[in-house]
Amino acid sequence: MSAMAAGGAVVSTPKVANRTAIRAAERVPFAGFPDGIAPRPGDLVTVTDLWPGLAVAAVPVVHWVTGVPKRDGSGYAVAGQRLAASPLLDKRTARRVRVCVLDTELADAQVLAVVPA
Repeated sequence: MSAMAAGGAVVSTPKVANRTAIRAAERVPFAGFPDGIAPRPGDLVTVTDLWPGLAVAAVPVVHWVTGVPKRDGSGYAVAGQRLAASPLLDKRTARRVRVCVLDTELADAQVLAVVPA
């Protein structure tokens, strides 16, 4: 994601040989993010035209990590992945969990969901 706009993202195409470039950055609404969580510049989203009710939408790109959350500075670490502070992990530091993590180019990833492992 290149920048934030009210209720959406301003996205541009990466300068990669196998990508089709767009002529100008486009404003795209967010979809698929949990309440209270919005991507930051540097978090990864993909733009799709398959989201119900929207012509196009910026949706999260995620992966899952499994382990016991441990405090790491102001955030957490799970399976070697640095995670931003999250109320979803605050009471889950004694048990093994699966964590849905927003892919990012930033040092600490945002937590989108936590389920028992």
